[in-house]
Amino acid sequence: MHTISVLVSIVVAVNLTKQNMEKLKLWQKDVLY
Repeated sequence: MHTISVLVSIVVAVNLTKQNMEKLKLWQKDVLY
């Protein structure tokens, strides 16, 4: 079954997205203020 690997890849993608959003927020703060 490939279900586990799919779930793992989804979790990794979500974590990367969260990190990128945090970086964008910090970047926006640096630019705006």
